[in-house]
Amino acid sequence: MCNKSLVRGFIAEAEKLFGTPPPERATFEVQEVPNALHADWDDLKNHVTIRIPPDWGELHREGQLAHESFHVFSPAKPSEATYLDEGLATLLAKHCRNYLSSDPKYCEALSLTERLITQYPDCVKKLTSGGRRVALVSPSDIVAACHGFPLADANLLVRKFYH
Repeated sequence: MCNKSLVRGFIAEAEKLFGTPPPERATFEVQEVPNALHADWDDLKNHVTIRIPPDWGELHREGQLAHESFHVFSPAKPSEATYLDEGLATLLAKHCRNYLSSDPKYCEALSLTERLITQYPDCVKKLTSGGRRVALVSPSDIVAACHGFPLADANLLVRKFYH
């Protein structure tokens, strides 16, 4: 299956799991670029460019596309991306392709996110209602939507992932 079709399918799965994406859905493209592995969001054009290495095996290609698809579903610039963003992206890859990163930061983000979702299964839908991007969720938003969730854990979830 082609990369673009896979991403469309993963975005549809993200909608089932996490609710409605922002009202102005980002457009996207997939580029195969040596030594590249990330999604870049141009907020002015509302366009995400997913870059993955060429010649990756099917498992890695599809798993990483599932992860990066979350960043089309709820885009963020690197300076905005939080542990919740990356945790949800990692959760989507795990759900769609049983694909997990061995990077400790992604593992921590996934663990925190799974703890939140296990305790409050509809929390992401509540937090993103009205088309709000995940990157804009605050600790107080999490505590208000998820009564009893510890503020300390909410603070960990909204830390900037890239700094």
